[in-house]
Amino acid sequence: DRVRIEHGPGKQVTEADYCVCTLGANLLDKIPNDFSAPKKAAFKTVNYLASVKVAFEAPRFWETDDNIFGGLAWTDRANENVIYPSSGYASARGVLVAAYVAGWTNQDNPQKFAGYGNGERLRVSRESVEALHPGRSKLLSKGVSVGWGLVPYSEGVGAIWRGGPGGNGGRPAEYAELLKPEGPIVFAGEHLSYQGLWQEGAALSAHEALKVLAAMVKESAARVSA
Repeated sequence: DRVRIEHGPGKQVTEADYCVCTLGANLLDKIPNDFSAPKKAAFKTVNYLASVKVAFEAPRFWETDDNIFGGLAWTDRANENVIYPSSGYASARGVLVAAYVAGWTNQDNPQKFAGYGNGERLRVSRESVEALHPGRSKLLSKGVSVGWGLVPYSEGVGAIWRGGPGGNGGRPAEYAELLKPEGPIVFAGEHLSYQGLWQEGAALSAHEALKVLAAMVKESAARVSA
């Protein structure tokens, strides 16, 4: 009838009448819980993309030398692409995204690139920038890489369902199962949206979850008054 959540190193307890759970299915599968067997089975079926981004700070040589203002360049290397900033035009310096690896050019790239150490990711990305802009990779500084698969509380950039991240193909039965409330618990997140891998999908899913929650509260109130 209610929700009990244990959390934190000391197993603090939070209790509530309802819960909107936005944890990814990959995390819910690992957390001790008393969800129903169909829910637990559904958690195990959702794969998450181990995407990686790499960025450098640099003087905006792509603008001054090549008249490139925004957009991106594709490469057959493991970093997949270079994305030019679409803001701050003509300022002294900018952030050049030298990799956004998500399987755009090869579906094996995300897992492969995620397996590289930080130094190797920076090296591959720097070499791609050099190939596109000879002599300019020496201007890249403050390199950083982020692998979503290693980020706590997400462990992936987003869910991959049949038909692709934003595919309109039929979702499997597990998708419908995760859309169903479990008692007083309602689920939401980009993984329960057709706008996958994106903040918009998470927001849309949250709005739908709140509609479901409001209906549940209204129904419960009606039973009490009756």
